[in-house]
Amino acid sequence: MDEISKSNTTSTQTGRSGNRRRKYLFAGGAAVTALVLGIGGAFLFTNRDTPVVDSGAARVDVDAFEGAGEILVDGQGRALYIFEPDEAAEVTCTGGCADKWPPLATVGDAEPEVGEGVEASMISTVTAQDGARVLTFDGWPLYRYTSDQAGEVSGSGKDQNGGVWWALTPTGERVETD
Repeated sequence: MDEISKSNTTSTQTGRSGNRRRKYLFAGGAAVTALVLGIGGAFLFTNRDTPVVDSGAARVDVDAFEGAGEILVDGQGRALYIFEPDEAAEVTCTGGCADKWPPLATVGDAEPEVGEGVEASMISTVTAQDGARVLTFDGWPLYRYTSDQAGEVSGSGKDQNGGVWWALTPTGERVETD
């Protein structure tokens, strides 16, 4: 091969290899960008609406909240609410409503647990449309509010999803928050 042919062959091979590298760099960069945006987006929204995941027996306890007094909470210290449109122990908050206000459900055959300060005879379960065993207080299905963190009670008195939500005292009184 003469010098010109060697030079053309080398530059053609380098050009193809360079194109491949650019494609891989572009694909890698796009993947990293998507990952960073996904993680960043998850971080931004995780603090706003915290998913509620149940496992095993659901628990009803009592805890004191500033501005609300003693109210019913789940086993993680999240405020429990009733929904005014629920009647005759029927879970009416389903679908998109339940995404924001998930019911307190016991998993499998686990019996509900009751903490100190909660009258055990007031706690029962009702079967929701999806088959979940939802805990009730005096016949009212109990829910959590995904915008609450443990120790917060920001949903009481909120008019959302076709009705008003109320936190409850251990005696079943609706809680007005400050």
